[in-house]
Amino acid sequence: MTEDIGSATTPANLKNTEEIVEVDADQRTMARDLHQLNQENEKLSGVLATATHPLQEMNTNEIDDLPTKEPAVTNPHPLRRYSLLGNSAELAKTYSEPYFVLFYLALRGQWTLIYAAPNSGKTLLTLYMLSLTCRNDEEFGAHVYFINADDNFEGMLEKLRIAETYGFNMLVPGYKSFRAADLIALLDELCKSGNAHSTVIILDTLKKFSDLMDKSQQRRFNEAVRIFTMQGGTVVALAHTNKRKGADGKPIPEGTADMLNDADCAYLLYEVSSNGSTKTVTFENIKSRGHSPQSLSFEYSTKQGLKYSELLQSLQVIDDELLARRELLREQKEDAVIVEEIIRCINTGVISKMAIKITAAQATGSSERQVLKIIDKYTGSHPQKHKWEYRVGERGRKDFRLLNSFEGDEDEF
Repeated sequence: MTEDIGSATTPANLKNTEEIVEVDADQRTMARDLHQLNQENEKLSGVLATATHPLQEMNTNEIDDLPTKEPAVTNPHPLRRYSLLGNSAELAKTYSEPYFVLFYLALRGQWTLIYAAPNSGKTLLTLYMLSLTCRNDEEFGAHVYFINADDNFEGMLEKLRIAETYGFNMLVPGYKSFRAADLIALLDELCKSGNAHSTVIILDTLKKFSDLMDKSQQRRFNEAVRIFTMQGGTVVALAHTNKRKGADGKPIPEGTADMLNDADCAYLLYEVSSNGSTKTVTFENIKSRGHSPQSLSFEYSTKQGLKYSELLQSLQVIDDELLARRELLREQKEDAVIVEEIIRCINTGVISKMAIKITAAQATGSSERQVLKIIDKYTGSHPQKHKWEYRVGERGRKDFRLLNSFEGDEDEF
């Protein structure tokens, strides 16, 4: 008898049936759980829809009266409170274009130093340049405070009369309770009161306000002046130079280098020439932040018996070309004795450099080094600057002649 294969129950068929039943049971369980979750969501949505927020039950005034809480700032930066970010517009209200408060030497808003030897005319020249600025701007003098701390009574009185003529202020230690030691505190007061930007202070002289050999004192003074100028204030300080000059023959600023390093601008003032009745001096720039000239020269009378006001009136500016011509004449006058002896040597047949050096030094009492310097200084072919020239002779010897005195052999020169 043949069995029905399709209806037969085998172990494999039985296993598949059991798996199908298990899957159906899992699906029914998931469906039931999903149905319950949907019911719970519907109940929650109904509660939220009918709920009333506490603020909705309050009127507007009650809401406005609620305390506000600023968001907490964690770990604020310690430098943030000092930042000027966003203050440029306010600061710009006190700014004005830089201009010279002292005849092309000292700029507004800067700290300028003028170094000069005692009795070289630094105070005279400063007052002269200040008077020029006051003439051009009648309101300028009211903002200038000239502190005369290095004078006697007669000199102070003369300068006070000049100040009254041009309308600038003069302060003198010992008068009206003013003391030089109060300057740093006064600079701080000017900054705090907002008056720094319109104030020009001239110190005569610097050593009365700070010990130029004490670095600690200088540091405090320099810091006070820098804060003052950073707020638009102007300081011009007159200072002395050492008795000893540098290798270049020019004066050396007195004190340590701290003062010069911290200043914005600095000049050396020194004598160029003097003939007994007039003196010529030059301001030479040794530090600059701005458009200050490299040099500026003046001439004034040195006649005895002149009043200070008359000395001021005698001052005049000397241009560079005129100064150069005068300097050349002065040097020629100083060199004249040695030059005349060298010319005599050449005219008498002493023409080698070595022979001229020995002969001229003995005749004039000068050193051989000084004679060599004069020989080299006036050697050349320019008729207005030079007096002789040379040609190389045997064994490299230099034979000198006065300009245009050789005959023939000109092609060898």
